[in-house]
Amino acid sequence: MKKFLSVLFVMLLVLAGCANNKPQPEQEAETVTIQINTDGIGIIAAAQGDEELKFDEQYPAQSIVMNVEKGTSVTMEAKEQEEDYVFVKWTKNGEDYATDKQITVVVDTDVEYRAVFMMSSGYEGATVENIEDAMVIGDILGLPTYGYGSSEDKLVYAFELKGVVYRAVAKLEKATADAIFALDFSDPEYEKKYNELVAPLVIDHIDNLNELIPPQEELDKNIGKTGGDLVNEGWRCSYVNFEDGEAGMDHGFYSYVVKFDGKITRNDDAEMEDLIKDMKVVSVTYEGIGDAANPEID
Repeated sequence: MKKFLSVLFVMLLVLAGCANNKPQPEQEAETVTIQINTDGIGIIAAAQGDEELKFDEQYPAQSIVMNVEKGTSVTMEAKEQEEDYVFVKWTKNGEDYATDKQITVVVDTDVEYRAVFMMSSGYEGATVENIEDAMVIGDILGLPTYGYGSSEDKLVYAFELKGVVYRAVAKLEKATADAIFALDFSDPEYEKKYNELVAPLVIDHIDNLNELIPPQEELDKNIGKTGGDLVNEGWRCSYVNFEDGEAGMDHGFYSYVVKFDGKITRNDDAEMEDLIKDMKVVSVTYEGIGDAANPEID
């Protein structure tokens, strides 16, 4: 009997050992999402690991979404598509990240990279490296721009230098203003003639728009107001999201997403401002630089 029990014990040990040696199912690798988008006019390409990076010439990409294993390296490249736009930088989750057109990153978590392309004035003169050295419009005219505009007595040029957005203002004499307004937009040399007129203008002052972004606590003071209240205070509506009850609105030099207390009722015959005039503001979120070159905004 003892011998039988000993044999049974040994067999149980062997069976247990066999069970422990069974191949275990492989755990699925953790995946993360990388979004690659563009601001402005330009195209992008991306590849993971050792894959070859190629631009699709037939269907140029302006937005790419990739689900990759955590820890995968991804190479992305930005490419200028129109001569009026130049590549400026990459941002990562809204923050400045790199200025090289091609970058390689290791993706450990869900993330968004954005290739930023900005307008070019076509000016071929030398530009300053430090904002303190900017004395005339020609000193900044060749820098990537958020736009430029003029009124009867003022010229505004919004531009970026070393990751900072500035707004330069110069006074316009009547003769120069008349010459600018007399230019023909259809003239192939319009840009060159415009630059020649504005380059000598002395800069009156330069505003650092990064420093002037309202803090969130200031934006929160708008909670509880109506859309009509915002419009009366100078806010301008650029789009509405009916389902989510949101509107894109500009105020001063900046753009915001304003969320209201419900869905926005569609009415194709009404102005956007009228659609939100009676709705209450739930939140206001800073989105980016808006109409910074508007000469009517102080």
